Amino acid sequence: MINLGQQFICPKESFEVLDGKKRYPLHLLAEQCGYGLIFEAVDIIEKAILLLKSGANISYSDYDGCTVLHTILGCVRYHQYGSKRQARRLGRVRQWTQSFHEPKEFLMAFVAAGGDVYAINDEGSTPSMHARLFGREKEWLEVLKSTGYAPEEVVAHSDPKSHDCSRERPASRLSLKEYCLRREEELIVRNSDTIDEDEDGDMNDDMERSDDGSYLSDTDTGGDEETDEYE
Repeated sequence: MINLGQQFICPKESFEVLDGKKRYPLHLLAEQCGYGLIFEAVDIIEKAILLLKSGANISYSDYDGCTVLHTILGCVRYHQYGSKRQARRLGRVRQWTQSFHEPKEFLMAFVAAGGDVYAINDEGSTPSMHARLFGREKEWLEVLKSTGYAPEEVVAHSDPKSHDCSRERPASRLSLKEYCLRREEELIVRNSDTIDEDEDGDMNDDMERSDDGSYLSDTDTGGDEETDEYE
């Protein structure tokens, strides 16, 4: 078991996880975002921000050359394994909901902290290529736009066939401090929505809400086979 306390004390140090492979604290957090089995009781985005403020290096690569941006774009998401109804029955609605927005918030934090959006791992893949590989292009493009990049330029510059080292690479226009302030404001709104949603769930354990706000029975929605979407 990894000593979580040590990650706060030594944010720059790596540790062995398997067969001599090294991991950095930020990479472990990035791998768990969107699923959170290890850090279920901890807000791992806040923990990552604390590590960054404590001196953790955003540029460190993992044992396979992946940066934290690669890791987030390739991480497993909790909602991929079940519907919202199933999550409610297991008492994991919050975790199911987080799996939609948490990875994007991680990307925002790491890009704002100076994460290299053009970094290349050992397989020659950039974050943009990783996003395409794992079907996360929309998420990635939204993050680039929100942090002040021109998404189409980043994607084009990430293509090895059109790679031009002479071009100046812009930095994020969103600082980590600005991101943290924005996140605090958004959390107030989101927490309010979550409370309302949980109350609806308690009153309608066997019902799901449709797009128009009405409730549908298991028969109408196809039971546990249907897949819910987070708006």
